[in-house]
Amino acid sequence: MVIRDLGGDLAESFASYIVANYAPYLSLNRVYNYLRSSHRVGKERVAELFNRARESHFAFPVELFERSEEEGEPQKVYLIDTDYAAALGYQLSISRAMENCVYLELMRRGWECRVFYWKEYGKAQGAEVDFVLARDFRVEEIVH
Repeated sequence: MVIRDLGGDLAESFASYIVANYAPYLSLNRVYNYLRSSHRVGKERVAELFNRARESHFAFPVELFERSEEEGEPQKVYLIDTDYAAALGYQLSISRAMENCVYLELMRRGWECRVFYWKEYGKAQGAEVDFVLARDFRVEEIVH
């Protein structure tokens, strides 16, 4: 795996945590807080791990859709293969696996849009859209 050259134990801990927590909300801060409990690591290093995971096609961070030029931190992460979770002994979640599958299918189809998700601000049980396909911050399609 390409992210291994960033430090074996750190990269393995990062990858295992991502695999265990793919599809639901997962911020850079949450991963950072988890990793710093057992490793000497800064947020910049965790952001680099996210970048390497994307570059190596291991995991794909997806941001919350906001009409802004500023990029937020990754809020959901999808895996190239959900069998990583089974290989590491995690129980299969059909709903998470299906959401991950839809993301991969959107990528396979080669959309020329960015993929986001959307959640109603400030409400724990608010409305949510799994995937927002947008170009120049204009919504092209919604997949729910």
